[in-house]
Formats: sequence, structure tokens, C-alpha cells
Amino acid sequence: MSGGAQGFRVEPDDLVAHASHLDGLVDRLNTAAQAANYAMSDDAYGLLCAFLPPIINPTGEKAKEAISGAIEGVQATADNVRTAAKSYQEGDEGQSEPFKKVVTEGMLSKTDSGELKERFRVGGVQAPTGQNVPFNRDATPVEPLRPTERAEET
Repeated sequence: MSGGAQGFRVEPDDLVAHASHLDGLVDRLNTAAQAANYAMSDDAYGLLCAFLPPIINPTGEKAKEAISGAIEGVQATADNVRTAAKSYQEGDEGQSEPFKKVVTEGMLSKTDSGELKERFRVGGVQAPTGQNVPFNRDATPVEPLRPTERAEET
């Protein structure tokens, strides 16, 4: 998808891949959160350093809260990136529908009897008069329509 004066391009598949990468980060953060759940006991450092657990454990609690917040934030970002990818994909598909319709339905026209008649052919345009008009590479007709044929078109 392109847009704006300077333009940009969005590849929905790249957004989905990025969301998957973020899911991997969430898994790693969950592992860190599990590791943070192990608090030091009061005798973990022995008698000489028995003063450390009461100092370290509150910091560990703050770390658990920070990791939990990071998990929520990264997961929300992954979900938002997926939503954006879906939005771009649906937008591209929605914007292309009228063109697909022109390509498929525009190649056929109904005759007075209701039959579908081919309007476009490879190598040129099927003129309303029934004459196949081949085009040059520069999109000009090889032979212009004769005036009487043009009158029949209108």
C-alpha cells in the first residue's frame, strides 16, 4: 500500500512476521517472570550477610512488576500490529475489488438479446462495431477507426 505526498509502503506479511517476533519476546519475558518468582530466604546469604534479603527482596518485587508490565505492553503491541496488518490487508482487498470487477465484468458486454459478448481481446480492443482494433506499444491504434464505424459506436 502506498500513500501520501512522500509515500510509504506497508507489507501486511511483514507486520505479521514482526508480531510473531514480538510473541517470541513475550515468551522470553514470561521466562524472566517465572525466574523472578523465586525470592531469597532470610538465610540464603548466611549470618554475615543476613541483612541483604530484606534489602534485595523488595527490589525483586519491583522487578517482577516491571517484567509483568513489559509482558502486557509487548503482548498488546503484538496484538495491535496484527490488527494493523489485518486492516491493511482488508483495505487493500476492498480497494482492489472495483478494479477486479472492471477487469472481469468490463471484458464482457451484453448484447440487445442479453447475451454476453467479449469486449476485449488479447492484442487489441474489441470495438463496439465488432472490429478488433490492435494497438501499438505506445497504446495508439494501429489503424484508426473509419468515421462510419465511429458513428456506429455512439
